[in-house]
Amino acid sequence: MRNFIAICFCGFIWTNILAQTKYNSTIESILVYQNAAEITHKTVVNFSSGSQEIIIQNVAHNLDLNTIQIGCENPITVLSSKHSVDFLNPNQPKTPEQKLLEDDLSIVKNKLRDLRLQKSIIESTNAALEANKNVGGSQTGIETGNFIRFLDYYQVKSTELRTAHVDLVEKEKTLVESENKLQAQINQLASKNNEKSGQIILQVISEKPQNNVSLVCSYITYSANWIPFYEIRAAGSEKPLQIIYKAKLTQSSGIDWQKVKISLSSGTPNVSNNIPSMNPWFLGYYTAGYGAVYDGVGYQAMKNGEQNAYPAGGKVLAQQANDGVSDNIQITQNTLNTQFDIDLPYNIPSNGLPYLVTLKSSLIKADFRHLSIPKMDPKTYLTAEIVDWAGLNLLPGEANIVSDGNFVGKTYIQPQLATDTLVLTLGNDKQTLVKREKLSEYCSTKLFGIYKKEQTMFEYTVRNNRKDKISLTVKDQIPLSTDKEIEVEIEEQGKGILNQETGIITWNIELGPSETKKFKFGYKIKFPKDKILSK
Repeated sequence: MRNFIAICFCGFIWTNILAQTKYNSTIESILVYQNAAEITHKTVVNFSSGSQEIIIQNVAHNLDLNTIQIGCENPITVLSSKHSVDFLNPNQPKTPEQKLLEDDLSIVKNKLRDLRLQKSIIESTNAALEANKNVGGSQTGIETGNFIRFLDYYQVKSTELRTAHVDLVEKEKTLVESENKLQAQINQLASKNNEKSGQIILQVISEKPQNNVSLVCSYITYSANWIPFYEIRAAGSEKPLQIIYKAKLTQSSGIDWQKVKISLSSGTPNVSNNIPSMNPWFLGYYTAGYGAVYDGVGYQAMKNGEQNAYPAGGKVLAQQANDGVSDNIQITQNTLNTQFDIDLPYNIPSNGLPYLVTLKSSLIKADFRHLSIPKMDPKTYLTAEIVDWAGLNLLPGEANIVSDGNFVGKTYIQPQLATDTLVLTLGNDKQTLVKREKLSEYCSTKLFGIYKKEQTMFEYTVRNNRKDKISLTVKDQIPLSTDKEIEVEIEEQGKGILNQETGIITWNIELGPSETKKFKFGYKIKFPKDKILSK
């Protein structure tokens, strides 16, 4: 069993030591947290007897020194460690790609030199013609016939020169663009090959010579992270909802992760050595931000962790995903976090760009309902209500919505805000129509003594243009009185259910294929005629 060796820092001063040896390391495993990554390197070293300096190369150029741990199967003593950045030799051998690009650049430069020589000759010839075009008159002694022939020659030749010059200028422009592009590629490769690399320097003591000893080094770097990303697929109300759990992995540690076993953790690393203390625990209420529409689509979406659930065009190519966990993924559920162990090696370059990793796919039963709040939004939204969502191990994250093979928009999942039911908005369903029309003939304002009565009436028309039955929820509201002189009375609500505290009326309607239903909704407001209502 590998022993992890505590590193002693107390009072140690770095001194010159007799032996110093550099060793290249390889990445053995990586555990990526949502804000950091723990990288484990392995190298094989040779120990001489006594004190020596071991330099482990090819580690992250940005790491937490306090998190360095050294493991060794053989008995050694690690006196101290430090981290430094090694700038690679700029004169190292060129790669085949660099040589090929430089050969291409040389060819382009030669073509440019020849072209510019031709252009210079043309410009000199044209200048000579321009200098002699005014030859003539009695002072020159040139006959009129010869002069006319010279002018004809000048006209033809100057036209040829101008045409040739324009052609050379265009060719020069193209070659210059090629030259700049090739030079940029060469500079990029040179910069990549000369990148800085981190190294860990250990001062160790070995009681005897030891060869081919396996040394393991681990540390935490904050130059890597991952965030959850989802794909929600709906294939009809009679089929289960498919939720594909993915990870967007990003790293800029300074070392490329090549064919590395990666694990993902939903937790964050705890590198503190201080014993935690507990403060008083106060309970409060979650409050929606300013500008939220009470129980409207926007507020309901925010309560359930959804954003931007709006339609967007485009066809999504068919994607195969296995039900349950991928064969290459092992999931461990701990008390405070979830860990995904990926057996399939991945290549993640150190370029700061996100790379998608599919973790698992789940088919889950969902109750599909349509929701419309035409007072706030004329569109009708398809929602999925999930009861058994706790076992999905969901984390807050963005999700793409795919319905019947079509990309319909995005949403945002925030499971920490959900209760016993997780509600996902799956986008606008254009085949379900909800129309809210004000009935003018039933709307009036009348005076009764010192009071004024306002009557308002709406007619709702709902229609299902789909080939299957649907469950539709329609919401509206009546105003709530804040003064005893203001009275609000519902005149018509059909089978709607009124929430006395919020004033919201909910109609739950079952619609068969191609079925249309109508209902009315109206209310009266009585208030002093000398007052103006704030609506």
